[in-house]
Amino acid sequence: MATTLLLAGVWIYGREPLRKAYADVSEIGRVQQDAKALERVTKEVDERRARSDARREAKNRICRDLIAGRLTLVTAARQVGALPDAPRHFWELLRLLEKGATDEERMCWHVIDWACMLVGDESPEVDVLRRRLEAELRTEFQHRPSRPTPRPHLE
Repeated sequence: MATTLLLAGVWIYGREPLRKAYADVSEIGRVQQDAKALERVTKEVDERRARSDARREAKNRICRDLIAGRLTLVTAARQVGALPDAPRHFWELLRLLEKGATDEERMCWHVIDWACMLVGDESPEVDVLRRRLEAELRTEFQHRPSRPTPRPHLE
């Protein structure tokens, strides 16, 4: 009988605190799940950023070699085009924004712009560099039969 009274007392007076405690424990579980999901997303973003940074550094290194005359424009463009982890829609945007009849020529224009940006658009050397690279581009593409790469259609 004493046990029954004890259980009845716990049931009557302890029911609400127990319900709150259970709710708190359930909330802790949800918070832990949210924290794990946030950790996964943060890790994924950090990995993407690291790949993007590595791509940009490789592109900068290639363009510095081009600026120094250690690479030709076409070689530099091919190396940049072959870099992994291109941004989403990179080639579509290149076709849309850069001049040129082919992807290779458009990539050359892109590399020229990137190299000039590295030198500094306000730098006196940038004009000399741009003229040199554009002359190389003209020489390279003037005698090639061109098979135009279609530009994307905007809707």
